[in-house]
Amino acid sequence: MGALPFYTPEVRWLDTYGLTDSEIAHLPGMNKYRTGVTGDFKDASTEIGKHILSRKPDFVMQWLKANPGNMDILNGNYEVFQTCPLKSFDSQEPVTLMLWKRKKNSYLFTEELIQSLVLCVI
Repeated sequence: MGALPFYTPEVRWLDTYGLTDSEIAHLPGMNKYRTGVTGDFKDASTEIGKHILSRKPDFVMQWLKANPGNMDILNGNYEVFQTCPLKSFDSQEPVTLMLWKRKKNSYLFTEELIQSLVLCVI
């Protein structure tokens, strides 16, 4: 999951690839690979989407090959918090780190802290 969850243990992070979360790794209907499981976690009607909504993480993070723009995910329960375009290490295609935050949440930290951590990580 990387440096952000490591440096913010008070924040609820959820590994959508199931590498550190056995519940997600064993959800039905998931495609399993060495690098984790795949499924459309942004859609609240999928198994992984339902599971994420039930766990209520503060943030959802994903690396994308393209920038999808400012889209809310999981039936609008999460909104775009940070978008960080980066150059890919393994190809010439740009990648984007998308970070969504849960709406209607009382955070134990400031949003400025998370933004500065994102900048330190990338």
